[in-house]
Amino acid sequence: MGITKKAFTFIEIVVVIGVIGMSLPILFTIIFAITNQTLKVQRLSEVKKQGDYAINVIENTIRGYAVKIYDKDTILDEDEKCKDIDSSHSSNGTDFYIKDISGKYFNFQLTDSKIASESADPTDPDFDPVSDPVSVDLTSDKVFIKDFAIQCNRNTTAYPPIISISFNICYKNPLSAVGEECIFTRAEETASLYYQTKIKLRNY
Repeated sequence: MGITKKAFTFIEIVVVIGVIGMSLPILFTIIFAITNQTLKVQRLSEVKKQGDYAINVIENTIRGYAVKIYDKDTILDEDEKCKDIDSSHSSNGTDFYIKDISGKYFNFQLTDSKIASESADPTDPDFDPVSDPVSVDLTSDKVFIKDFAIQCNRNTTAYPPIISISFNICYKNPLSAVGEECIFTRAEETASLYYQTKIKLRNY
């Protein structure tokens, strides 16, 4: 009795190679899309983490310690803002100072495209806030902040002023030119968010 050997025919091999050849581009496209989506999610997560942290620090600090608003760090009575009805004061943070419950000031502004909190040292009674303020960055070099705005307004003397804060935050492109820090070659690499909040000062 003879032995029969089974093997793929040439046509079957060609068909299998053809199917694999057609499947690989689709598979690579799916893998590439998943990789890009993962990158997008990671960058958006970083942007949101830093944006949430900055806005929470600003809100909690103002809500818990703010008393009055000034346009100079000397916080003199004649420089107080938003103390009258229908008054307002807008700034990018450089001339927006907030007096705290201890009588010292703090403010929030952009420093090298990062949100920074500047204040007097509450633990040092001899600290001079004008000549040697303490500055702490609330965001890192991984993100870029633009259009930072802070303003106050007061519509009635029955209630304290309201402070409004807004800014755009994006994942920073380290290789970009000035003015294009949020722009990437591929749209899926871009991650940005807009933040806006309002805080009412407490009555003391």
